[in-house]
Amino acid sequence: MSKHTPEPWVFVPGDDNLPEEPGFEGYTAGSIMADGYHLARVWNDAPNPEADGRLMAAAPELLAALEIAVGAHPEAPWAEAARGAIASARGEEVEPMGGEGG
Repeated sequence: MSKHTPEPWVFVPGDDNLPEEPGFEGYTAGSIMADGYHLARVWNDAPNPEADGRLMAAAPELLAALEIAVGAHPEAPWAEAARGAIASARGEEVEPMGGEGG
């Protein structure tokens, strides 16, 4: 997978100034932005769209933190789950947790 759009990513609540999708007028809760680019539109029909937007915007920082933590503590009890999350974020095949049979 190619590297993601450089951070910082930010959640900008409210109208994202993009054309409305037909049939979805007024459903925009905000956008995920990075360096002037619209990365994603967050719809307000989810239970907690602003929290979802903030979580998505934090993704690059969370990925970097996990990479640092796993590098420093590769045998920690949580490291296998963290490696799976890192692989998923990178678009790599995720190894089953716990070896054969999960």
